[in-house]
Amino acid sequence: MDERGRHRVSFLLRLWRAETKDVLEWRASLETLDGDRLAFASIDELCLYLRREAGLPPTPPPDHNDPLTERGDSK
Repeated sequence: MDERGRHRVSFLLRLWRAETKDVLEWRASLETLDGDRLAFASIDELCLYLRREAGLPPTPPPDHNDPLTERGDSK
């Protein structure tokens, strides 16, 4: 997956919930077109991998236009 200059990558994404110590946690895997599989213990790990693959910084800046982002105001 080190190809330089690529503009598109395809994966089959699988998400499921796994019980660990009586807590349900999300797990994920990506399968490439070659059949290689990558496993992730959390959605955060999956997102970190995808950000690295896309050449983005590990943590996205806050999106003030995202209604799901807490803005800290009382409105």
